[in-house]
Amino acid sequence: MRHTVLSHSFVGVFAQPLARFPLLPMEPLTTLFGPESPLMVSGGQGQLMAIATVTNPANPIVRSFSLDSARIIFTAATLSEIAKAYSTVHSLLEKWALENPEVDLRLSAIGYNTEHEWKDLPQGIEDWLRDRFTRDLNLRAGTTIRPQLIRFSVATDKPRAPFWNVAIEPRMGNERALFMFVNEHHNALGEDLPEPAALGAALENAVRNVEVEIARLLRLETDA
Repeated sequence: MRHTVLSHSFVGVFAQPLARFPLLPMEPLTTLFGPESPLMVSGGQGQLMAIATVTNPANPIVRSFSLDSARIIFTAATLSEIAKAYSTVHSLLEKWALENPEVDLRLSAIGYNTEHEWKDLPQGIEDWLRDRFTRDLNLRAGTTIRPQLIRFSVATDKPRAPFWNVAIEPRMGNERALFMFVNEHHNALGEDLPEPAALGAALENAVRNVEVEIARLLRLETDA
């Protein structure tokens, strides 16, 4: 089976709504993901959003940054794009926070989210989903289940360990492929926004957790 990571996201939920909304300069935001992917920046009523869509019918990718009084979100196709964008915004927010000490940027929760594709399953996706999630149901004769979207959570008993929210569905246009969204949720307990290097390591680890733990759970073997 062939595995591809389609996107990465970082979501930080503030411990309390921001008392004042950050006034960030527009110019560096328009090139957060590089000059080749300029962003359209809009804002108002306590919300700032910068979004760029790269149009590719085979694999559309959205690169985005959004900030409001409750949360901050980055999404991109690669870890390097996330790192570049986050480093820029982190520096701007640090500077703004020093000038506005009454504002609390500490977090209550962090999400490291990823989107994945697995191709070349050993069987059709509906059979694959049935084998793992619905085969043991007590169906009446002549009744068939066609799994379309499966959601579940995975947790461990380790202290302060994250938990994972997983959604799996058939990949459109490919009978032997699946799409998977994974939210790796961490309780931040008043932690500051992570430093850029720490964020990069955490996002890499989130991918490894999917490739090792979630894939093992679902018996998703990947070609070397």
